[in-house]
Order: sequence, then C-alpha cells, then structure tokens
Amino acid sequence: MNDTARAIKFFYLYFKKYKLQFLVIAIFVIAATYLQVKAPVIMGDAITHLTNYVGNFFTHQHAPEAIKALKKIAAGAVSSQDALQHIATQLSQATGHTIGWKSLTDSNVPAQVLSSLPKGTTIHSLQQMAAMPHDWHQLTNSNVPASIWSSLPHGTTINTLHSVAVSNPASKLTFFKSMWLLLAFYVMTGVAQLLYTILFTRIVGHSTNRMRKGLFGKLERLTIAYFDRHEDGDILARFTSDLDNIQNTLNQAAVNVTTNFALFVGVLIMIFRQNVSLAWVTVSTTPVAVLCAVIIITQAKKYTDRQQAEVGTLNAYMDEKISGQKAIIVEGQQQDAIDGFTVRNDKVQKSTFAAQAWSGMIMPVMNGFQLLTTALVIFVGTKLVLNDSTMSTATALGLIVTFIQYAQQYYNPIMQISSSFGQLQLAITGATRLNVMFDEPEEVRPENGETFKEVGDGIQIEHVDFGYLPDQHILKDVNIDVKKGQMVALVGPTGSGKTTV
Repeated sequence: MNDTARAIKFFYLYFKKYKLQFLVIAIFVIAATYLQVKAPVIMGDAITHLTNYVGNFFTHQHAPEAIKALKKIAAGAVSSQDALQHIATQLSQATGHTIGWKSLTDSNVPAQVLSSLPKGTTIHSLQQMAAMPHDWHQLTNSNVPASIWSSLPHGTTINTLHSVAVSNPASKLTFFKSMWLLLAFYVMTGVAQLLYTILFTRIVGHSTNRMRKGLFGKLERLTIAYFDRHEDGDILARFTSDLDNIQNTLNQAAVNVTTNFALFVGVLIMIFRQNVSLAWVTVSTTPVAVLCAVIIITQAKKYTDRQQAEVGTLNAYMDEKISGQKAIIVEGQQQDAIDGFTVRNDKVQKSTFAAQAWSGMIMPVMNGFQLLTTALVIFVGTKLVLNDSTMSTATALGLIVTFIQYAQQYYNPIMQISSSFGQLQLAITGATRLNVMFDEPEEVRPENGETFKEVGDGIQIEHVDFGYLPDQHILKDVNIDVKKGQMVALVGPTGSGKTTV
C-alpha cells in the first residue's frame, strides 16, 4: 500500500462518523460553486446591456432627424401623386376622355408636358415615387426607389433610418438589474463559503483531538522493541510536527482543494454550455500546464518526504543531547555535539529549501499559463465572435468579457490546488508516519501471568542473549548478579542495551 492510500485509510477512520456533516458541507460547496460559475454569465449580460444602452442612447439622439427625413420621402410620394393627377386631368380635358394617373407613362404623355417637368424628372420616376407608402412608418428598402437612396448619406438606407426613427429611449434598468443580481450572487457565495468553512473547521478540531488521544493511547501499549528501534525525538515529532501538519492542512489546504476542484468542474461545464469554440480556446493550454504540474509535484513530494525524515532525525539528536547535556559538559564534548547538530541541521536546511522551492514554483508557472490563456481568449476569441454574423456586437462583447472571467476562473483552481500540494504532501507524510505507528504490534499482557511484587534475595541473569529483531542482538551472553539492596550502575552508549536490561 503506497503512502497516499495509507493516508486515505487513516483519514477515513477518523472522518467516517461525520458523514451527515460532510453531506451538508457538500451542499454548501455545490451552491457556492454554482454561484461562482454563474457570476461571469451575469457579468457578460451586464456588459451586453450596458453596450446596448450606450448604443440606444446615441441612436435615439438622431431619431428626430430620421423621422424628418422619412416624412420628407413620404411627402414626396404624395407630391408625385398630385403631379401625376394634375397631368392626367389636363390630358383628360384636352382629349375629352377620362385618363387615370396610374396609366400615365413616358410614351403616352406629350413631349411638351414632359418638357415642363423639373430637370431629370420623368413620368416613370413620378410613378415610382407615387407608388411609395404615404405613411413614413411603412417605408422600407424594398418599396422606395433606388434613386432616393442616392440622396441619403453614404451607408444609410431606408431601413436604418426607420430603425433610428422608431428607436426607444435608452434605459439602464436591465443593466442595473444584472448588477444587483451579480451583487446578490457574490453575497450568497460568501455566506455559503463561511458556513462550510465553519463546519469543516469544527470537524477538523474534533478529529485531530481524537487523533492525538489515539496516538498517545497507542504509545502506552507499544512494545519495548518499538522504543528501542525509534529515537525519542522521532516519536515526539509525530505528536508535534506531524499532527500539526495534519491539522493545518485540513483547516486550510483540504477545504481549498475540495472547493477549487468543484469550481474547476463547474467552470468546465459552463464554458462548453456558453460557447464551444471559445471553450476549446480556454482549455487549449491545459495539457502543457498539467505536464509541468506533474513534474513539479513529483519533485516536491520527494523532497518533502526527505524533509520530514531529516526533521525527525534532528529532533531525536536534539532530545538525546539535551537529556545528556550535563554529561556532555563534564566530558567536554560540547564541540562534538555542535558539530553533530550542524551536520543534521544542514541536511534539514537543504531538504527544506528543495521542498519549498519546488512547492513554491507551481504558483508562478500556473499564473503564467493563466495569463497566456487570457490573452488567447481575448485575441482568438474576439476574432471568432466578431466574425459570427448571427451575433450582435453587444452580445459578442458580453461573451468575450464572460470568457475572460472564465479564463481566470479556469486556471485559478489549478493554481490553488497546485499551491496547496506542499501542505497536502506534509499531511500525507504525517498521516503515513502516524499510521505506521498505529500498525505496530502492542505489548502482550498474559491474563494468567505471574505478577512481580518484590525482589527476594536479589536478581540474577545468566548467559542471556536477546534482540528485538531476529538478526540484531542487543544483549550477548550477559551475566549479572545483584544482591538485594546492592546498587549497580549500567554504563554504555545509546543502543547498547541499558534500557533492555
């Protein structure tokens, strides 16, 4: 079983009783995630409404001029019909036959009548003008002669004049509605995050308290062999450094990783629902980013494990030297103790530097990928949406703003999870070290064993060979004969078997 699996097993044993609390936490996490991933959409809508407001504001400023121009064109239709009616009346009087104005053409009207028309005006052009609607509201590109368009400013059509003329006054209501909704989303997100943080912190406090009690209880049941194989400082480090790392990680990194993973999944779903093309642009840099993260995390794990091992060794050395400080002073071994400390402390310093350097590298690397992704969304995304004829400019601008927000949200979870890996690795290492201790065999207490009450004539040991491990004997052919009341001192270096005797 690898370290991660052992750590998961360890945490499950302490967290399984809080299933209901974790369900409530999950509900709040999902709610907060939804609010966070929906907020950029509302922001994009707000930008769209603001763009429409600005456009409508300036468009409506020209509505009177557009109405005046359309009324002039419609009035031209009326005047053209009147002119044709006048010509038809004259011809009817001259010929004695009733002639309708609609039947007039350039070919059946006398030349002297045509010459009396304004320069450039023909019966055909008058008929075209007279056929136009007399109500300016009904004028369109299709029922207005092309000759009329030529008199309009470049790029202006009857339809554009009509849209300006009937444009509504600009309203900021929809924009403010979106902004108030966005504010409500942010407030609700903060409330949800506060609630699940409080719940998780409470669970962590109770769980680590049980870990500490369980660890101390296990310590009291361990065999002497365990204490012989492990130095006191290393055992103490499990109560201090390892447990502190677990508690800090659970309070900080665990919540951070959980919520950011949920946010990452939510962002992926939302971006592909909004626009598939821009979604692929957003995730295009992910493979390279993941590869870099794997390399950095692998190195960080290696040096974090080494760091914890070196810290345990240093703590054991310090405990031994502090306990025997009087003897060190008497024997004049201060410099040797300092030299030994320096060597071990240098190893801690080097492993700590390497672990922190690799762990700290992940944040700037991921930040660089985030900036690259944002740039891609701006440049490539702008080209894609602005060339989409089915999308208005205001909608396209809102979509770009939405995906700029998503580009930041997309990499932010990766950055947060990656930056928390150092803490997670410390917790995994600590949980593994504690789990190893919990897996150690306990001292056997025979139910029918004889209880040692007092010393008789003395204590005698003859030809004793003993070792905690089969291939490592601590005592070899030891003979001791101590009479009752006699005091005997056992002197020797650490590991020579004094405690065992």
